[in-house]
Amino acid sequence: MSGWKKFLAIGSALVFCPCHLPLWVGLLAGTAVGAYVNQYFIWLFAAFTVIFVISLSAALRSLRTDD
Repeated sequence: MSGWKKFLAIGSALVFCPCHLPLWVGLLAGTAVGAYVNQYFIWLFAAFTVIFVISLSAALRSLRTDD
């Protein structure tokens, strides 16, 4: 995996970590996106979890190999 793909996988794992979703709700409070996130919190939590697991596994796999 090339250098920028490693950083993309690590960065997306950090952004889409499900434990950060309440932080996103707080940061986006008062906006239309914040209202959307608050309304569909459970569905977004499930989606963030799936994206997090995929990106974390890609990041760990890329760090484990010697390119």
